[in-house]
Amino acid sequence: MKLHILFMAFIAFPGWLFSQTTTGSQNDSASVVVLAGMDKDSKNVDRIFYKVEKEAMFPGGIDGWRNYLEHTLKSNVAAKEGLPPGVYSVGLQFVVDRTGNVMNVNVVSGSTCKRCEVEALRVLKKSPKWEPAIQSGRNVPYMASQKISFIVE
Repeated sequence: MKLHILFMAFIAFPGWLFSQTTTGSQNDSASVVVLAGMDKDSKNVDRIFYKVEKEAMFPGGIDGWRNYLEHTLKSNVAAKEGLPPGVYSVGLQFVVDRTGNVMNVNVVSGSTCKRCEVEALRVLKKSPKWEPAIQSGRNVPYMASQKISFIVE
């Protein structure tokens, strides 16, 4: 059984949960997400960026992520479920906060392998702190996406 890891460069989020706005000066045109139903100018709203100068990254980059999955992910869950040969991908969405903590992890594109979804969630929630996203020289909360694929041969 092989494990394929795809590090997704795009950001996806359900539009009914969030509204989009732009903040900053001409030199700071970062896009942010504000929780729907809240006043975007309120000091109590923590803005979540989805477009930044430097995206949040797993420690060690793609190689670090791959190594982490190889040692942590139970890659045989699809085979144990008796699924036919094929690729079972799980798309995850999550926030990396200002300090690198992973939070608000959700499945945004599931697979026919429910155990794969549970395992992908477990591994991402268990991951160590990420390197936070940076916008205008400061760490910011960042909406990220990650796809994990399980292969049954």
